[in-house]
Amino acid sequence: MPMSINGKNKTVAEILNRASTDAAFRNLLYTDPGAALAGYNLSDADRAALSDPETVKAALNG
Repeated sequence: MPMSINGKNKTVAEILNRASTDAAFRNLLYTDPGAALAGYNLSDADRAALSDPETVKAALNG
């Protein structure tokens, strides 16, 4: 079951927008979320949610 993503968080929204338009970034997010999210200032909860491929897919298919 997908986790909850805080789409109102500016950084989370930026990451989701990038994932929706940049296939290479989206693939990296699915396969190596640590690398994809490096440099982003995220809460532990947001980082965990964005590290779960099913949660990201659900958010992108929204």
